[in-house]
Amino acid sequence: MVVNDVYVEDNSGEVLLTLDYDNQTKNSAILKDTNKTGINSSTINTIRKMLEIWEHSKIKIAEKYVQDKRNTDAFLYDVVALAKYVSSLPVDSKILMDVSEGTTLLHNRIISQILYEYNSLDYEINPKPTNFLNNKRHDFNISKFRCETKTIQTLGKLERLPLGGFRFTDSCRSSLISNPHG
Repeated sequence: MVVNDVYVEDNSGEVLLTLDYDNQTKNSAILKDTNKTGINSSTINTIRKMLEIWEHSKIKIAEKYVQDKRNTDAFLYDVVALAKYVSSLPVDSKILMDVSEGTTLLHNRIISQILYEYNSLDYEINPKPTNFLNNKRHDFNISKFRCETKTIQTLGKLERLPLGGFRFTDSCRSSLISNPHG
């Protein structure tokens, strides 16, 4: 399937984030419905602004999710979550809305979510750091700490035991044991 368009659709009391495909099908996430169980208007406006900023790359971003074996649901979630967290952050965080491809969308959604959590704990956040370390630009700052999104990825994996239950895989267990401070 090829994505024809990504847009916000107002449809008799409902507001939808919609992916329109070349085979005449659509996938949508309900942003607001007649039961008022939707997302706030600030987030919806941020989604509209993001799609406007992404004008020429929004189809490429959505198709990247399909190519990478992620799915439409993940794309819709990342767009809505990025908009939700960015709309709740200080103005300088709007830079996270500038996405040119699929990997950046996921990356910026994670950053915005982390910044939101630390901001709500009254830490000083900086989504566009200028204090480089050895000419390497890192992703964001929380107070005086330089942060990279990659360091937050989970290394742990579980496996099912033959008699039921789960345990960490041997490689995960050994990585936990090898860190004397963990």
